[in-house]
Amino acid sequence: MKNIVFVQFYSKVDTPGRPNHIELGNGFSDTHDFCKNIGDIVWLEYIFTDDLQAFDNIDFVISEGTAYISASYTSHVYQVYRWSLRYPKVNFIVGGPIVSSNCLTLKYNLPHNMTLIKGSVEDYFSIPNFSFPWKIEIPTGLTSVTYSYTLENKCYWRKCSFCTFCNVEDVKYRSRKEFNFEFKDVEYNGKTSIRIGSDSLTPFHIKSVVNKLPTFKQLKRYRIFIRCASDEFDAIKQVSNLDRLSFTIGLEFPSQRMWNCINKGYDYDVAINMINYLLDNGANVNLGVITGWNNLIAEDIEEMKKFMNSINRSNNICLVMHELFIYPTSNLYDCYEKGEVVEVGPFMVGFYPKLKEEQLGLNKTACTFFKKWIERRNRDMIIKK
Repeated sequence: MKNIVFVQFYSKVDTPGRPNHIELGNGFSDTHDFCKNIGDIVWLEYIFTDDLQAFDNIDFVISEGTAYISASYTSHVYQVYRWSLRYPKVNFIVGGPIVSSNCLTLKYNLPHNMTLIKGSVEDYFSIPNFSFPWKIEIPTGLTSVTYSYTLENKCYWRKCSFCTFCNVEDVKYRSRKEFNFEFKDVEYNGKTSIRIGSDSLTPFHIKSVVNKLPTFKQLKRYRIFIRCASDEFDAIKQVSNLDRLSFTIGLEFPSQRMWNCINKGYDYDVAINMINYLLDNGANVNLGVITGWNNLIAEDIEEMKKFMNSINRSNNICLVMHELFIYPTSNLYDCYEKGEVVEVGPFMVGFYPKLKEEQLGLNKTACTFFKKWIERRNRDMIIKK
């Protein structure tokens, strides 16, 4: 192995309906040939764990040289931090979604041989963005995978008050201009789901790109994150073959007052009509909801129930429920009392809010409703903390 490596993580995803499914963090696909010309592209399996001692049990692939790391999660970066302490002769350069999204705040300095980079690979090496053909080499032995095809590395909305994207200023954004969909020619015999990479797909991309996405033998679904707002809804109406698409929609808390409070930019009627349109036309819809707010009122609960009960019954729906987590770079950081604080190594990750009794009750009511709502429909629910 060369003493220059480009490391990508992959992990098994234990979610309903997807046994033995693997998520590939293919952060070097846009510069595959460039990276491979100067080093080795290495896949490392990552197993999620809350045991911080376990991070010291994983050996790195080289003991001297330079390692470029594509990190998708805070735990990836913490793993690199532990490696940097054990391998002082390896220079670790860490980028990827978790770094560029402004989620990481340092409590103290990193080791001398670990650097965080918010820009793209192209920016770091001073080469034009998207100047190489997109490529991926899938690890052997995998029967079902998801990987990414990047359109752009930003959320065009960037106004949601709980999100770290609100305050991202120093990332050099990159947007693909030519869409060759090279993934259709990947040599792989298993089932493939493809994330169309954008933190919020623009109406332009919906109209100009989604209809052109190719269908090929191994394709299971395209996975897309989208806002349910009026411009997106107008664009979606121009898309055919919705039954091969899986949309993730962040509802957060579906009441008009709460959407206004967090600058979501949604309209109640547009949102429900768009969700039902997607379901009626065969699309998969994953709805993300959040509990743990400190400003709910009784009317929010009633409007949320009305909204959820207006969603058409479908076998193509999944509910993902999160507890509100506040990052130091979020606009809500000074608006909530700190509850459980999460810190790992040199990183101040954020906190879960501490709520007063009335708010605990309202959020518990919402949480109970979401669980019963999905149970009545006999569909899948994923609860994340």
